[in-house]
Amino acid sequence: MEAHDLSVRKRLAFWLLLIMLTLAVCEAITRVAVGPPGYVRLNQKEDPLYMPDPTRGYSLRPGSHSHYLTPEIDVSIDISSDGLRDTPLADARRSQYRVLAVGDSFTMGLGVAQEDTWCERLEHLLQTQDTTRTASVVNAGVPGYSPRQIRFRLEELFPVVEPHLVIVGLVAETFVRMARPNQLYGGTLIRSDGISQFRSIANRLIYSPFESPWVRGLDFWLNEHFQFGARVIRHSHALYEIARHRLRGRPGDSRVNLDPSHVRDEMRSTFDELHVAKELVERNGVRFLVLLINLQEPDGSFGERQLVYNAMLADHCRREGIVCVDPLPELRRRASGRPIYRTLHDQHWTPAAHAVAAQMLFHAMNDAGAMRRPSVVVNQ
Repeated sequence: MEAHDLSVRKRLAFWLLLIMLTLAVCEAITRVAVGPPGYVRLNQKEDPLYMPDPTRGYSLRPGSHSHYLTPEIDVSIDISSDGLRDTPLADARRSQYRVLAVGDSFTMGLGVAQEDTWCERLEHLLQTQDTTRTASVVNAGVPGYSPRQIRFRLEELFPVVEPHLVIVGLVAETFVRMARPNQLYGGTLIRSDGISQFRSIANRLIYSPFESPWVRGLDFWLNEHFQFGARVIRHSHALYEIARHRLRGRPGDSRVNLDPSHVRDEMRSTFDELHVAKELVERNGVRFLVLLINLQEPDGSFGERQLVYNAMLADHCRREGIVCVDPLPELRRRASGRPIYRTLHDQHWTPAAHAVAAQMLFHAMNDAGAMRRPSVVVNQ
């Protein structure tokens, strides 16, 4: 009997050892060949530019540099000592006519050289129009900002720049950033409602798709300590999702609700931010203008949502007495269905779109009499 028990224990030990060796080999192959399944590549095109900010969540890091590189784009991005993609503020303050431009990445000009941004092109048009005075357009755009963060940026720079005109570059769809703003986590920008699905481990980010906190915690642990196991549960999860969708059918219609009353409610917080910004600017005798930013699809079209959102924003601006410039009709006319205002791998504006925006802003400023310099008294 004892001999039989010993034989069983030996067989169990043999199979246990074999399983452990097999798992060890699989783990070694996984680590060498593919790595952890949850690993998220950091955005090297932008991440070096950002730093934490106590008010706005994050800001541009003064003196930072990044190389914005895609298959179609190769530009350098340099941030001044003032945290702007522009010349030092001291130079701008010496200009006789000053414009403060705030917005997100489309204002900052991700994807184009600094001289091709609509801010620089507008500055050139202003200087060319009147050579008897100097003009400066301060580019205070920060990628990923919500309308509230844009307003914070305006409040911060307004008394420093003492502008004669303020331009807010606004992507209408960024109203979603009001409830779910981007945050700096693990050195990269992540939407706030998704941060719980990320973990910073050993100077890299791990993403977990699991909704259950305890399964997500296990997934994080496996990604760090047992990468083969992490891949096993990821594949099991994928198979489960496929089976579930086959049994229940495809998910329901996920089209965006474009009912005007629904859209107005969604955009109300953006309207509120514009109102606060306008009040700040105009009570100091400074003109206020909104530029609507429009994204072109890879096939050359402009989505239906943009038409609805733009119309809603333009209507709000009319009721508020805000000059609103919407380049969309002109962009569509000039493009004629060709994807010339973006590249295949990047949604940001090309120099052609920045040129159109600058020209339309210049004409709108002329029409509104914004070229005349009012006396500026900034309330501290």
